[in-house]
Amino acid sequence: MWPLDDPRWQAFAHLDGIQERLYDVVRSPDLILKHTGRPTHWDSLLSDMFHLREASPAMMHAFPLLVHVVALLRPEDRGEHLIDLADAAAQFTLGTHHPRLLQLPTCVHDDYQVSLRVLLPITQEAIAAGAHRDTEWDSEEALAALLSLQAFARDEQRLGVLLARWHPYTAASSSGPAQPVWALQQYEELTGGPDVDIRRDL
Repeated sequence: MWPLDDPRWQAFAHLDGIQERLYDVVRSPDLILKHTGRPTHWDSLLSDMFHLREASPAMMHAFPLLVHVVALLRPEDRGEHLIDLADAAAQFTLGTHHPRLLQLPTCVHDDYQVSLRVLLPITQEAIAAGAHRDTEWDSEEALAALLSLQAFARDEQRLGVLLARWHPYTAASSSGPAQPVWALQQYEELTGGPDVDIRRDL
């Protein structure tokens, strides 16, 4: 993992202030927690490094540092941030053969893989603390995202992508209501099914 004073960060000089903001969040992890009406340092970093949800060399370089910062938060405060890391891990998996990632030094890929394994206990603690229930996401999708990090850490890439892109419902038509996928539909039929849209209660 590159030290924050490493001159190689200058390769991402087009991402204004990335090195300074990374230093700030490592020094003061509370800067990534939500503040009323204002984007956090975390939001700004991801906006720059993860533009349009594309795999980014800068994001892969920064991933181990972001994992380190999330580990410093209380487990119950990690939910939103772990979901973002799960999204990044899924995008890295889907973009495995992207030229921009293939051109990165082997050590960058190695650091990324190590940081995924470091995420195992960090994510387990967050799940145990119920971090997935306190996010802007539906709690089922949030839990799936956190579980995807467990899959990626164990080199279960396909499972990781499926969990990170968890969509248990599919639209019947452009105007029709969302319908459960077959497995969920079978579960609802076996259990009597809810009278209301169960997504509100997940």
